[in-house]
Amino acid sequence: MPLLDTEQTLVGVLAIAEIPFFSMTEQTLNLLTLLAGYIADVLHGEERKALRLTDPHAQYFSQQLQRAFLNSKKHKLSSALCVFELNTKNEALQQLLEQSQRGLDLQIELTNNRNHDLLMVLLPLTAEQGLQSYLKRINALVAHQNPDMDLAKLNVTVLTLQLDRANAADLNKFIYKECGLNEQQLAV
Repeated sequence: MPLLDTEQTLVGVLAIAEIPFFSMTEQTLNLLTLLAGYIADVLHGEERKALRLTDPHAQYFSQQLQRAFLNSKKHKLSSALCVFELNTKNEALQQLLEQSQRGLDLQIELTNNRNHDLLMVLLPLTAEQGLQSYLKRINALVAHQNPDMDLAKLNVTVLTLQLDRANAADLNKFIYKECGLNEQQLAV
């Protein structure tokens, strides 16, 4: 089995000496391929574009975003990106959004070219319905603090992208045009 990193560089080969015959299913092979990709990322990480970023948090987020995008294409694993653009400063809201992180989610705080604070959230293994549920939960948290408020009333722009429905050009457009980021902040 090839060990391919997120940039599709062959890092090595995984050889399996023994496996029970009944375990040789498509599901098992897909899982092994998925794990092989993560192993390749660890082994070959220093060469990748994401690691040229100066911020280690941005490096890690970029690596995980690239891996989620690749997994959505190769293994049909849904993932989503959700970006909260705070058009006006609101420390309490930003803290609420940061504290709403689910177990597998990854977050990164950035400032875009419009000088707005962003909270970008990678939602691994999240299909469209899960993304909508996540956004409803966030709005419920906001309403819990102030019943007359929601994200729109707080001047927050919410941008979303389903990685399994996007191609590389869509992802680049989303990150660099719609979100207003640059390649020194996030590498895709």
